[in-house]
Amino acid sequence: MARKAKRDLTVDEQLARGPLDLPFLMLVLFLLGIGLVMLFSASYYTAFRDSKPPVSNNPYYYIIRQAAFAAAGLGGMYAASRFDYGYLRLLSPFFLGISIVLLVLIYTPLGVEINGVTRWLNLFLVAGPTFQPSEIAKVTVVLYFSSEDKWELVRLLIDEFLFLPPGPAGQGAQAPFHQAHPLGPDHEFF
Repeated sequence: MARKAKRDLTVDEQLARGPLDLPFLMLVLFLLGIGLVMLFSASYYTAFRDSKPPVSNNPYYYIIRQAAFAAAGLGGMYAASRFDYGYLRLLSPFFLGISIVLLVLIYTPLGVEINGVTRWLNLFLVAGPTFQPSEIAKVTVVLYFSSEDKWELVRLLIDEFLFLPPGPAGQGAQAPFHQAHPLGPDHEFF
């Protein structure tokens, strides 16, 4: 499929494909540079004095390692800026379903207990490093609710289940909250 000319794109498509935000890029590079300088300043002496195998008295060990991760992060940031995130909205229900399944797996024997709390899963479900499915769920919930049509469901749930009905029934249910308020039962909240 041929690539459309920029004048034929919608505003969302132009923003997704558009040029890099130069002030934001400069801010990220500035903060990255400050972080690398601070790391180098803090780790030079300890790396110079550390004779254990991975460091081996190399004062540049930590800064070289961190600079490699920073370069990989910048490459990932550039790749993410070129990706049309509109496709993720289409896949968001699928990602949300996967994150819910991972959250439920915590309560099965696959859940890993660390420090007396079961919040982790193994990366490969039976072995490997551990991760918290709640971190994945945070991203997928934001992704899922990023499209406007999902908010109609939220508004419906709030209107139906969270707000108390008007009249005597609602006032009776709200009475304990108003009486316990430090400004008194007649205080108007809004």
